[in-house]
Amino acid sequence: MKTKIYAIFIPLILIYLSYNFYAYVVVDCWVPDEQAFFQSAISFDYGVKDFIFSENQFGYGPLYWWVLSIANHFDNFKILRLLSFGYLTFTLILIWLIGIKLGQSKIFKIYSCLFFLSYPSSWGFSKIIGPELLSLFLGIAGFYLSLSKKTNFIGYIFTGMSFGVKLNSIAIFIFTYIFQLCALYNSKGNQNYIKTTLWIMAYCFVGFIISTPVFIFNPKIIFLNIITYGNASFLINDLAHILFSHNYTWDGIINNGLFNSTINIYLFLLIFIFSLKKMYNINILLSFIIAFFFLSLQILSASNYLTWYWFPIIFLSPIIIFSFHDDKITRIFFGIVISLNFIFNYNLIYKKIENRIKHQKTLDDKVSVEAFINNFKDNNSKTDFYYFIDFGITPSPSFKTWTLFNSPYKKDTKNKSKGSSKVLFLGKRFLDFDPSWKDLVNNKLSNQIFSFKLIDEHEHIKVFQLIEKLERG
Repeated sequence: MKTKIYAIFIPLILIYLSYNFYAYVVVDCWVPDEQAFFQSAISFDYGVKDFIFSENQFGYGPLYWWVLSIANHFDNFKILRLLSFGYLTFTLILIWLIGIKLGQSKIFKIYSCLFFLSYPSSWGFSKIIGPELLSLFLGIAGFYLSLSKKTNFIGYIFTGMSFGVKLNSIAIFIFTYIFQLCALYNSKGNQNYIKTTLWIMAYCFVGFIISTPVFIFNPKIIFLNIITYGNASFLINDLAHILFSHNYTWDGIINNGLFNSTINIYLFLLIFIFSLKKMYNINILLSFIIAFFFLSLQILSASNYLTWYWFPIIFLSPIIIFSFHDDKITRIFFGIVISLNFIFNYNLIYKKIENRIKHQKTLDDKVSVEAFINNFKDNNSKTDFYYFIDFGITPSPSFKTWTLFNSPYKKDTKNKSKGSSKVLFLGKRFLDFDPSWKDLVNNKLSNQIFSFKLIDEHEHIKVFQLIEKLERG
């Protein structure tokens, strides 16, 4: 049994790390947020003064921007990618180390990592130099360190740093805090919950200040960020959306709800039923449920929803397997469940990988793509051009194009030229991965104001004439 599992586990780990090294370090593909973050990092000095007094841009703590700015100082974008790859790799290692700390068998530690690898989100991190991986690495490292009496205070500091980098990592703090209270409840010593809570809060606050020192001088900034990126109300159908959605967002990126990013809902229900008989360590499960509840509230109160809001729960969820009795039946059960999850998620995993590879192929043919665009423009006068082409190609998706298609019934005087026709250069990759673009260019949407007429194409681009169907206003 062990030999068979190792025969699957080791090659899969190597494939996973090889692919992510390719996706994070080798390829030159950028996504929109990366461009925004990199540009922000350029203006961020790596000096102490700037670090202490800088605002948390986009809601992310100065520690994140400071790390980016150091890499930028060396004028090498690949360093940022390498850092992200490192965060991801060490987070996977930490899942294994947590299993050791909790006294788990090698089979269970392997199962925990395999569970993580069966998630589509594990293969398709969209913002590959975003703050998520740094925040999660700090949070998971914090939980691991909190499991030892000698290092638990350092763990709480790390957890606070994680929260300071990105606020949704409060889920990891809650998980760590509840787990410690449960451990205290099960201990034979004195159970002073108030004292323990105060010490955990104090160390976490220290970590938060390390990530976001501007809070001391101007706490209003943090609260304004929470208000800016928040929403005061939500409906019950929002909960269904964040749990079960399956759609696309910018750059053809698959934007899934929790279950479509992790485990098939039916497999989840099977695990739940199985847990009624085989659960032995309620501490982990209880901590996870409470963390899940608070993160759900946080996501529901956000102004919009994106998959990576769930990352704290996604990264923590493989640890749940450590809650079960380690016996033959449990091993067989989880072996089957993990295998089925790989099968159910194969298509999504493949799409995420394929999307990245196709983006790189377009960039490899950048000279030909840009020559085609310039030649077409030279031969077509009195034309208003719009672009939605792979990031890394000049021109890339522009605000002008976003306005044209995202505000279809608003008068657009800036982008409207008298007597000129409208032409859209659209990357074929978006047509392959984004159903909304497919429906749009095939004139299937009832409310679209343009009909699309294909007038030219390149290996990586289709050129459409936009024929206005409705008056705006």
